[in-house]
Amino acid sequence: MSPEVTTTYKVQFLNSQCSATDTIQVLVVDPNSVDCNQVFFPTAFTPNDDGLNDSYGISNPYAIKDLISFEIYDKWGGNVFKTTDPFAVWDGKSNGSPLNPGVFLYRVAYRCNNEEKILRGSFTLLK
Repeated sequence: MSPEVTTTYKVQFLNSQCSATDTIQVLVVDPNSVDCNQVFFPTAFTPNDDGLNDSYGISNPYAIKDLISFEIYDKWGGNVFKTTDPFAVWDGKSNGSPLNPGVFLYRVAYRCNNEEKILRGSFTLLK
């Protein structure tokens, strides 16, 4: 369940001898207000099926309304992932087989304010 508006949650734990209280604020952002010039990518991921950082993708896909392509390449220049869906993620596999740890490259082409942008970078697949 996700809040529809910015919400602060407070939790309190009580024990017979002590208590602890903490809060967290979930900031809800309107996807239409996200700047298409501010697109972010993780620097590493760990596709080991532990439920944490198991896939790689665009960190803020709402920033890209018109994705031309999102591609990932291995160190030899071989394409291991390609999509036109900004919400799609890569599972660290090529042809169904897990790839070894290493550095991979991404290339993203998209339109922002009627101008074509290309972003390039690298990230590390860890095990």
